[in-house]
Amino acid sequence: MASKRSGKKNEGRKERPKAEGRKSVDDAGSEREGGNKPIGILHLLFSVLALLAGIITPPLLRSNSILEGFDQLKSIFVGYAEKDISLPHQSVTKEHKRDLGSSANKNIEADSYIERDLESGMEENLQSSILHVECSSVNAAMFVHEEAVPGMHIICLDEHGSFLKVWKSARPTAIEEKLQGSDFFSSFVEFIKDGLLVREHHLSNTQPWAIFSTNGERLSGELDFTDEAYDDLKMHGMVILMEGGNWIWPGVRIGFKRNIDLFTGYSTISDGTPERNTAEIETLSLKPLVLSVKNFITERECDHIQDIALPRMEYSSVTLMDKDAGRPASDFRTSQSAFVGSDDDEIMEALEVRTASLTRVPKNHQEYTQVLRYGYSEKYSGHVDYFDPNLYQNDANTLNLIQNGKKNRLSTVFWYLSDVKEGGETNFPRYGAAPQPWDLDKCGEGLMVKPEKGKVIVFYSLKPNGEGDELSLHAACPVKDGVKWAANKWVWNSPMGFVS
Repeated sequence: MASKRSGKKNEGRKERPKAEGRKSVDDAGSEREGGNKPIGILHLLFSVLALLAGIITPPLLRSNSILEGFDQLKSIFVGYAEKDISLPHQSVTKEHKRDLGSSANKNIEADSYIERDLESGMEENLQSSILHVECSSVNAAMFVHEEAVPGMHIICLDEHGSFLKVWKSARPTAIEEKLQGSDFFSSFVEFIKDGLLVREHHLSNTQPWAIFSTNGERLSGELDFTDEAYDDLKMHGMVILMEGGNWIWPGVRIGFKRNIDLFTGYSTISDGTPERNTAEIETLSLKPLVLSVKNFITERECDHIQDIALPRMEYSSVTLMDKDAGRPASDFRTSQSAFVGSDDDEIMEALEVRTASLTRVPKNHQEYTQVLRYGYSEKYSGHVDYFDPNLYQNDANTLNLIQNGKKNRLSTVFWYLSDVKEGGETNFPRYGAAPQPWDLDKCGEGLMVKPEKGKVIVFYSLKPNGEGDELSLHAACPVKDGVKWAANKWVWNSPMGFVS
């Protein structure tokens, strides 16, 4: 059962890290067997051009089939998958352009950069660079999955916008499509509707589809897609279409890691510009999609949240489904909780901005921060965070809030604010597409995430196609020794007016 609470407004900023330096190729005059020999001028010229373009690719990755050599890819990714695509929402210096395109980031082939204005809804008046992502197997492998992901499509466009290469439902095998006629924009729209079978939003109960860069920057969508927007897509090369209209980090496979750029929400002391950092995302589960995030929240921030929430803590309430009407909340949930805003609070403001930067979903999609305290034996039985309208037919307020399901909670960003000696795990009993459990109070089967101070997980309540994910069922296991402090941000698939 989903719990519900309204919120209010707040604001802030985001961030991005320093690029790593370029790794050079072997010196032209390197010593070889038989003494020093100058390298041929053509060989030298090719090496320099290859280095600048970032096109040096392992031979096994030149295949169009991703499944072919998947095991070989894994061995390579162990070394560099942690350096995944990281495109900051800002203008890029010449030095940074070189670094982003370097062979140090082997998992992405950066071809060229063009600066342009960006209106992302997450931060105003920022510059973004267009990262042209080469349409290669190694790049696609950062996003494709062994099993279909409904609603997520990886699309490559040639420079003319007349030829497409598409990994439908993020499957490993690509299909190729040559757009007909001279109006490639219209042909592309038709391909989305007929080739990918994406339903128009007014014919479905989801948000309008949207297209994103490979770093989660929203480029355009069903309601604002124009000829100019299509020209923009061509400059990106590889893009990702999400039928549900919101960015969802591709899980790829269990254990997959990627580094992403974040705005911390703070300003630098020197010149007041938005501070930036890097976070590492690791896939804990694909079904449901659960990600672990490193370097997101500090110990000081964890302590601050506990301090401001403590005086406000009350025993938690829940929004009851029709079948549970009249039952006390304590039948399901025995923790204490409080909702905390960010007015005049620098840390809470910063965390709202950081959450938007992490999820690539605008801040006005968030609810207030919910702070949780679990004492000995306290727990929260198995539930989902999204609202299934079929289960709330007698609750007019909830149906109005979610517009009969068109609006819903997209994801939960969950922060562990304390260590727990024993118990208190977050349990996902349907891990790996396991069947619905009969006993929602039972903990121990499926994925168990142990509370550790500063740990953060993100789990998705909606699939990329905008439908609710029943596999996102989760529970807070009883605390057996110690006290568990935690907090979460619910992120919706649409602006909600809780936070501004």
